[in-house]
Amino acid sequence: MAIEFRCPNCSALLRTPDESVGKKAKCPQCGTIADIPARSEPATGAVAPPMPFGEALPSAMPSDNPFGDRAGHAAPPQGAFEAANPYASPPLDEAIFGGTASGRGPLQATRIQFEELFRRTWQVFSPNFGPCALVGLVMIGLLLGFQVVSMAMGFAAQASGEPVTIIAFQVLNQVFSFLLQTWLNLGIAYVGIQLVRTGRVQVSDFFAIGPYYWRGLGMMFLIGLIAFGVVAICLLPTLGVLLAQGGPDGIQANPVPMIIAAVVGVLTAVVAVTWVMLRAYLGYPFILDRNMGVFDALRHSDMYMSGNKLVMLAVLLIVGLASGLFTCATCYVGIIFVYPYGGVLTAVAYLTATGQFRTSPKGGFPAGLE
Repeated sequence: MAIEFRCPNCSALLRTPDESVGKKAKCPQCGTIADIPARSEPATGAVAPPMPFGEALPSAMPSDNPFGDRAGHAAPPQGAFEAANPYASPPLDEAIFGGTASGRGPLQATRIQFEELFRRTWQVFSPNFGPCALVGLVMIGLLLGFQVVSMAMGFAAQASGEPVTIIAFQVLNQVFSFLLQTWLNLGIAYVGIQLVRTGRVQVSDFFAIGPYYWRGLGMMFLIGLIAFGVVAICLLPTLGVLLAQGGPDGIQANPVPMIIAAVVGVLTAVVAVTWVMLRAYLGYPFILDRNMGVFDALRHSDMYMSGNKLVMLAVLLIVGLASGLFTCATCYVGIIFVYPYGGVLTAVAYLTATGQFRTSPKGGFPAGLE
């Protein structure tokens, strides 16, 4: 049996083992220190199976909240929560996806398992084909609309025959393309997080990223700047070979050194940029789910991608290849599913890597999804 009582400050239902009578417990929600009574208080809601405070849910144990989170709380160092409160109990009023407005739980670095990532993603995505297709359709509509307007303006600029007008259009077109792509990336990432956390997805979620947009824009610009610098550094040896051979004339006389330098430079740049992108892969989810700033989100992404980069590289390569084949096989209609699936995949990877994706008793999926 266990003693159950309410926190005197926030009324959260707490639970301790019988032998803890007379001790004190710290509420995991508000931090209030409360005396543990000699007997349980009358229950006012559903009560979960008894479990000692502070114990993490093992993989074989049921969890009504697969993410175990209470948003808005800063993540304590690993093990600090248990040390501060040896009788900590997970709250009992969580939704099955952890989608309450009261908070997000602590983070814990966790290795991403290849098969488990695919299974969890499909488990979340498959019951929501319709809403996901609608979100994908809206996304494709925005892209096509932008392309139509861009082409019309491009024809008008070309027709003017003014070099300044043509250059101005090209610059503005790139700027607006960058702004739109940032919105689309953030929107699809937010949709994925909402779907995994709440089990629901709405088109309005795609347009709910206003408070995060400028940080997302700053992150995308910073990552692009870093990638550009990495490419430039990787191609410096190629420039050195060009200068050593005396320019184009020397290359025409003996092109082999230049070809070798160019191939090595390009391959090195691809590997280096891929490494940078993998380190920053969880940046958007940290901004959207934890309301972090750009540098803090990148720092956390690098931290929680440690040990997960190779797995995610393999996953992204397989998903990219499969998405390309699926899109071609469906005459590009299937692309309306590809983008939402990518958003769900990123959300599941984020929640798994940060230890927020708890397992259910039926084999590693979120409770309530099967």
